[in-house]
Amino acid sequence: SELSLTATAVNRLVTVNSTATTDDNNAGNGICSTGGTNSAGATACTLRAAVNEANASAAIDTIWFAMPTTETGHSAGVWTIAPPTGTSPAISTTMTIDATTQPGWTSTPVVSYNAAGLSSGPAVSITGSGVVLKGLNVRGSPGAGISVSGASATIAYCFIGTNAAGTAASAN
Repeated sequence: SELSLTATAVNRLVTVNSTATTDDNNAGNGICSTGGTNSAGATACTLRAAVNEANASAAIDTIWFAMPTTETGHSAGVWTIAPPTGTSPAISTTMTIDATTQPGWTSTPVVSYNAAGLSSGPAVSITGSGVVLKGLNVRGSPGAGISVSGASATIAYCFIGTNAAGTAASAN
């Protein structure tokens, strides 16, 4: 008798639960963790750590959001992630970053990436192929809001260069 096995790709996801901007403490191990905790006492997974982990691990390809309202940076129903000086990590592998999964999202972004603190470069740099970016407000970058140099990217439901509501400009 013969044994036949079929490999099936499984989408693995991590959930951003912190507005902090800390790197992953062990990128490539398949677990998004900064080594700290978020405001609710759970193991912290920041957007930066999630991108670090997804870039380094074939096991991660989907990033969702579920940040508690107790997070620093939460105000009036919007969670603001504000990276410090330096640059943002490039999105260098196929992945989906879906901010529409953050509780409270209906038709406008509730996760805002305020890149005003970056010293250079775009707020979001997509160098990988097949990247999907959904439901994110991107603003305040010293360079482009979003730069795409990979073979393909889908950007949907994002407000770029505006406030989270899309009602006022916020320079890039």
